[in-house]
Amino acid sequence: MAFSSQVGKFQLDTGLSNQSITGVGFQPKAIIFFGASVGVLPLTTGTMLFTFGMAVSSTSRMAMSVCSDDAVATSAAARRNDNTKCYTAINPTGTVLRAFDFVSFDADGFTIDLTTNDNDRPIIAYIALGGDDLTNASIVQFTAGGAGAQAVTGAGFQPDAVLFFSANIESAPPVTTTASLMTMGWATASAQGSLGLDSLNGQAAAATSHGQTDDQCYLAVLSDAVYRAATLDSMDADGFTVTWTTGVANARIWALCLKGITVAAGSFNQPSTTGNQNITATSVTPQLVLVMSANDASNSDGEANLSISFGAATSSSARHSCWCGDNDAADPMQADRDQDDTALIKYFTPGTPTQVAEADFGSFDQNSFTINWSSVDATARIGLFLVMGAAASASVPIHFGQVGGMIPQPPIGVISY
Repeated sequence: MAFSSQVGKFQLDTGLSNQSITGVGFQPKAIIFFGASVGVLPLTTGTMLFTFGMAVSSTSRMAMSVCSDDAVATSAAARRNDNTKCYTAINPTGTVLRAFDFVSFDADGFTIDLTTNDNDRPIIAYIALGGDDLTNASIVQFTAGGAGAQAVTGAGFQPDAVLFFSANIESAPPVTTTASLMTMGWATASAQGSLGLDSLNGQAAAATSHGQTDDQCYLAVLSDAVYRAATLDSMDADGFTVTWTTGVANARIWALCLKGITVAAGSFNQPSTTGNQNITATSVTPQLVLVMSANDASNSDGEANLSISFGAATSSSARHSCWCGDNDAADPMQADRDQDDTALIKYFTPGTPTQVAEADFGSFDQNSFTINWSSVDATARIGLFLVMGAAASASVPIHFGQVGGMIPQPPIGVISY
């Protein structure tokens, strides 16, 4: 039994056709795509643009994208939810620039179908999941309840981990609308975390905010305040149950449900000195780590400025990070993004932007993982993490010929089969 995972990247082809990506090393069962839509790595550039998508089959996939313009007097921001693609990228007016659908999982990778293409050829990062230990993977689309407990069904099994994604749009997908709102969250049976961002459209001075929590699986913010928030109550036989503590109903949400692997979630603080930082991941020997952060030293319900980091790693040579930022009350707008395949997580202050901290992946250890900080400042920013590893090995007692805890040995000269 084994769990297989790989963080990798590929560059989009030109034109409209199928594109096969190889070199994954196994046939995946689920895949996650993310990126800041840049064509050269590493790169920090203007315009806030972040894309996220996933697929478990050619008919079960999702994509979301947010974008806000840089250096304009009146803010321009848009978002998109899509359940017919596994990747979309939009511009600040909401036009789809590029999109691809999922075709198949292959022996050494996967195949996608480019359906919209501006031939800008961005580099897309992916997280591939597979192996015998990953017994089940499904994507459940559901509509947020307004308040109280909500049982979400349709997974087909009781998950060990659930990842949540949404652009917080109430209309049925696929749909594009104004303002950049996005939520990412995750939960295990014992821990959870989430972050949210927003950047409003049509403002004389940009109105942006962020939020982060280590005790809820879903958080959406709007104008420095909580817009939606939910806590995972339980993993159920056919899905999970959440309780909405703050709710504006009808947001369309996607949940990636996974079963069979060992998982752990938690948080860590950016240190004030460079070097290695070992982070405990109870009861898991990780093979994959995902990290995200609102670049804040506190878990806040909603604060000014948009600054979000996301990264993933499966080894010291297979890691990828993205950052996007949008300065609050800036006139003209100050929106930027960064994408890098040489770091696990990077922190910036939005505006110029200015990089203030960076950590690369170091190693997976028993019940922990290590990251290495090459640059830091004095702010102890909080990062959230989710790790995945192989199924826990069950100890098998020896019964045949066992007496008093010892196994009798055959007499000398006797061949034992």
